[in-house]
Amino acid sequence: MAKSQSSISIVMPCLNEAENLDALLPKLKEAQPKAEILVVNDGSTDRSVEVCQQHGISVVSHPTSLGSGAAIKTGARNATSLWTQTANTHLQISNGYSTN
Repeated sequence: MAKSQSSISIVMPCLNEAENLDALLPKLKEAQPKAEILVVNDGSTDRSVEVCQQHGISVVSHPTSLGSGAAIKTGARNATSLWTQTANTHLQISNGYSTN
């Protein structure tokens, strides 16, 4: 896949994180509006994929859990930006967060 140089890709491994994603994704999109956010679903059995889709987030899925390392590699392979940052789905963004 050709890499875009216009932004950063934020890769987030995910295993049954629907509740956390629902709270995190709107804040992350607001804090990093130019970033590609890519969630790697590592075999979740909850609503994680649905939540991502509701927030307009790209998802790549493993059919079963392969572990965080494999999810990070999958995310890096599917990211479209030149730069990639991994983030935990437990990440919290405070109201005072600044992208400057």
